[in-house]
Amino acid sequence: MNTKWTEGQLRAICEAGGNVLVSAAAGSGKTAVLIERILRIIKEKTDIDRLLIVTFTSAAAAELRERLYLSLQKELESGALTATQAKRLCRQQTLLSKAYITTIHAFCQNVIKSNSVESGIDASFRIADTGEIAMTRADVMDDVIENWYQKELPDFSRLIEIYGSYRSDQGLVDQIFSLYDFAQSSPEPKLWLKAQKDSFDPSQIGDFSETKWCSDIIRDLYITAESYRENFLRMKDACERHGITEYIAMLEQDIRITENPLRILQECETAHKDPPVKWQDLYQAICSMQFEKAPVMTAKRKAAYNEAGLAVIASVQEERKKIVNKIKDVFLSKMGDSPDAPYEDLKLLKDDMACLIDITLDFAEAYAKRKYEMHILDFNDLEHIAFRTLAVRGEDGVVRKSEVAERYSAYFEEVYIDEYQDTNELQDAILSLVSRNAAENTYANLFLVGDVKQSIYGFRQARPDLFIEKYKNYNRSPNADKLVILNRNFRSRRAVIASVNRVFRKIMTENTCGIPYSEEESLHFGASYYPEGKENYETELYIVRRAKNKREDAPNYEAEITAKIVKDLIDRKYQVYDRAEGTLRDITYRDIVILMRAPSSDKAGETYARSMQKTGIPAYYAEDGGFFANAEVNILLSFLKVIDNPLQDIHFVATLRNIYGFPDHEIAEIKADSLRRQAAEETFYEMCLHYSRNDSLRERLQLFTDRIISLRKISLHIPVSELLWTLMHENHFYEHLREGPLGELHMANINILYARAILYDNSTNKGLFRFLYYFDSLRKRKGDLSEAAAVTEGMNVVRIMSIHKSKGLEFPVVILSETGKSFNKRDVSAPLLKHRLIGLGPTCYQEELKVKYPSVMKFCVARRLEADNKAEEMRILYVAMTRAAEKLIITGSIRTEFEKYQEICKNKCSSVTGEPLEYHVLDANSFLDWLTMCGVSEAEQTYFREEPDAEEENLWHVTKEDAALQRSLPIPQPPMTFYKEEYRKETESTPAKISVSDIKRIADRYESGELIQMGARAVKMAELPDFAYEGPSDLTAAERGTAMHTCLQLIDYGQIRSIDIAAAENYTDELMLRALDAGFLNQNSAAAVHKGLLAGYLCSALAQRIAAADEVIKELPFTQLMELGGSFTAVQGIIDCLIREEDKYTIIDFKTDDRVDAEKYRIQLDCYTESVRKAFGTEPERIVYFLKQNKEVRI
Repeated sequence: MNTKWTEGQLRAICEAGGNVLVSAAAGSGKTAVLIERILRIIKEKTDIDRLLIVTFTSAAAAELRERLYLSLQKELESGALTATQAKRLCRQQTLLSKAYITTIHAFCQNVIKSNSVESGIDASFRIADTGEIAMTRADVMDDVIENWYQKELPDFSRLIEIYGSYRSDQGLVDQIFSLYDFAQSSPEPKLWLKAQKDSFDPSQIGDFSETKWCSDIIRDLYITAESYRENFLRMKDACERHGITEYIAMLEQDIRITENPLRILQECETAHKDPPVKWQDLYQAICSMQFEKAPVMTAKRKAAYNEAGLAVIASVQEERKKIVNKIKDVFLSKMGDSPDAPYEDLKLLKDDMACLIDITLDFAEAYAKRKYEMHILDFNDLEHIAFRTLAVRGEDGVVRKSEVAERYSAYFEEVYIDEYQDTNELQDAILSLVSRNAAENTYANLFLVGDVKQSIYGFRQARPDLFIEKYKNYNRSPNADKLVILNRNFRSRRAVIASVNRVFRKIMTENTCGIPYSEEESLHFGASYYPEGKENYETELYIVRRAKNKREDAPNYEAEITAKIVKDLIDRKYQVYDRAEGTLRDITYRDIVILMRAPSSDKAGETYARSMQKTGIPAYYAEDGGFFANAEVNILLSFLKVIDNPLQDIHFVATLRNIYGFPDHEIAEIKADSLRRQAAEETFYEMCLHYSRNDSLRERLQLFTDRIISLRKISLHIPVSELLWTLMHENHFYEHLREGPLGELHMANINILYARAILYDNSTNKGLFRFLYYFDSLRKRKGDLSEAAAVTEGMNVVRIMSIHKSKGLEFPVVILSETGKSFNKRDVSAPLLKHRLIGLGPTCYQEELKVKYPSVMKFCVARRLEADNKAEEMRILYVAMTRAAEKLIITGSIRTEFEKYQEICKNKCSSVTGEPLEYHVLDANSFLDWLTMCGVSEAEQTYFREEPDAEEENLWHVTKEDAALQRSLPIPQPPMTFYKEEYRKETESTPAKISVSDIKRIADRYESGELIQMGARAVKMAELPDFAYEGPSDLTAAERGTAMHTCLQLIDYGQIRSIDIAAAENYTDELMLRALDAGFLNQNSAAAVHKGLLAGYLCSALAQRIAAADEVIKELPFTQLMELGGSFTAVQGIIDCLIREEDKYTIIDFKTDDRVDAEKYRIQLDCYTESVRKAFGTEPERIVYFLKQNKEVRI
């Protein structure tokens, strides 16, 4: 081998005699190092099947196995080996096929199968798929909940009140599932759950400062107080420079106020190993941060200062007010009104948490029993059964190796773990059990490789702290375990590395991310093979300021800018390096990737793909869970649902139209015929059976209905997969899928559906109904079905993907977009918060007052989750920026002026060092905040773009969602043959189409005595109310109403189940930010929204009822025919909200009138009701909800 290894790489390859942790930065060649170490070992002394090599994915394992084989083959073909050496390498090639190069799940499965007696699992057990597991879990949960209902315990009733909703216990069920799933990453979930139960027993707790909840909040408080002090110092310095004497004394007092709690908190930090500072002292330290009001600056006083001085005064007033409010809102209001608050919360929570955990334990036991009876396992079972097979707990309570584990650890000479930063606690325990350690009088043999800066799988319970703990402890003594740092980057040009280092040296510290971005952890340039070239490889930053009055249906301007950037790179033949050819070449589309944090959020990925395609750029975006969004899949699922139950109109019409080719005008004719026969209540299936008007159409409908009846009979006697195969080929549907440029993709998706049907037939579940239930479960839980890949690596297209999907990949040009989008804060708004180390943070419920509020424990857990989430977002940004090999381009949008935004970010930096303050780093709202705090907008090439105002746009746009909703409501239109000359005069006087607002204006004129006759009937509709709120005076009532309706439309009801008022306020703030980010609201319209009304509504019984509904449709457009004067007029409108609870529908209309008067909306509700009745064949309940009074009225 002629590879020139760096000193660090050689250490990683050769280090022996103990555990080794390799901290391998992005692009540092860790895979090459891993392969070289394995090759040296197997060439010298150890057979490859005596090594355990664990990778993160099956693809990584396969790649590693192939590269090892090719490396061995290259050595054999070199001609430099002796006969003995060649014989040994041939043996290693042969052993590769049975070598333990595997994922953790595959290894666990091997442990279980190889030790069936010890594991208690025989060969008859199989791994169930996601859909089967979802159904089994649901069935078991139904039984468990029913059993608890029968006990009639008051504690269970309280849980329903806390986590349930108006008419459903689904919220409680969701919490039990969530708690059960969260516990599975623990080696012993039941013990962990029981420990959480004990933690809420006040008799088990001494001083609150000794609890995990309090110990974690101390660090947070210390960082915050230190940041406040630094801010006050910076303000004081500015006031002294401008001679603002009125504020100097006040700020000096502010500094003294923050120094006292800093001293107490520092004592707490150092006292944890000894008796800690008492909770009483800590509470007083927090409460001591009380600030005086700022002196009033009269006009006379202000006249003494120039423009710069006045700017400082305004800045100090604004910044100081934010700090004072932050202390009140974040700490004083959350820690309770006395030091006894946490103890009172514990007393209130003890029985609630005991009951919740007991139910979860009951579910765990019943679920395990059911799986055993069905002879199935899930992926969590593989790890837990393997752990139980490898571990035994002694009488002293200590977990030790079982005989099985002793055999494995004696067999494996070395244990390799790739991507160690993404390992969870259970996986770490399993791999420790099969490795060796010095305490067993032998050498330790773990070889761990990873980069904690790239740990981005917190949602899978990854534990980066396991890596960090070893990182800090290894290399402590000459005989200790070894730490090797690989920091030379062989992937990226100098400009990319400089940008990455500039950002992370300033924001990645031990307090913000668990590990400092020191010189050792910084990237060092190693890609010396790059020719310089004439191109500009410096990082570029494009900041887009959104238009003030952007329409919600306006195109994404940032996406358009990105498309122009790509087009410019292609048009000017930007030069990139071709490693295979060793020379520069013109850039192609495949060299470019657009990365986003969450491309599925607000359909950003689709938006960017459309913008590219409009510009003539071939682009591809595959959405996560996109399988269920494919038309061909939904058509076949609709067909199956018709075979199961033909009385489902939407699926029936979809089958009629898409499988059997009935055109829209014939479908309209079928509906019109039912109206003529005064049989509007019939289902579409019944309409087809009774149609008799047109002989040709009647005959085809007869053939169609006969075929449906025949297929329904057949379905009772054949497996679902055979039925699906029949439907796939019905009327040549499968063959037609071949047509078009994506024909192969369509067929591949159908084949995935068919393969899943075969899996279902081989499971314990049978029947079409259960199959459809199985798929609905997958859809709701966003199961593991992925659509077929439409793009191969060689296709010349721009790829749009999430940062998570890009991990492990590299691209010549990376465009990191949507960096101005706010971080997701939903994790901290759930009714029950969970943290692996701190424990649980529940909601308190005072039964007498019917009041929910966040407990002190919930506040502590929420603060830690927020910090952990920010640390993960930071690591995600690191992954994104280090994907770029040659050019990094960043785009982001803001709402404020560029100069003001930069000034805000500068004010979050230290006045002494100029570095961002840790508190503000943790308090950032977006990637762009961090980038601007670090001075990237000054250091890099920055371009500002102003989005045109809405007045300059002439847009007409209907979203796919709107179109789909309109199709879901059948619109009965009389066929063209109805329109004869005798109706001409009537249609001249009667409009063909009116809106609800048109009817409202008619009603206004009717009230004033000016009646508009429409044919022979006057139509009167209640006036829509003004949304009364003291917002910006330049907004009309209609504009204020639109703003409030926009917010109601954006509510994600799945996130507000069992929400308390504090969480509701946080959710409202987040919703407003999302609305602003996405351009649904501008600053004026956002200011017009009454946040208090929104937060109050989220906690209302109606909102909780909506959250628990089986289906929620918001802003549902409809078109309803009304007979006016003997002729038809179409009335168009939008139903605010329609919910389905089992087979019942409810219409909900939102109002903000000052006075509760639902009767005046009766005609409007009648119109809505008629549309719903005809669409769904049922009489809906009607509710008018008055937000100002928090009152619902049934009408």
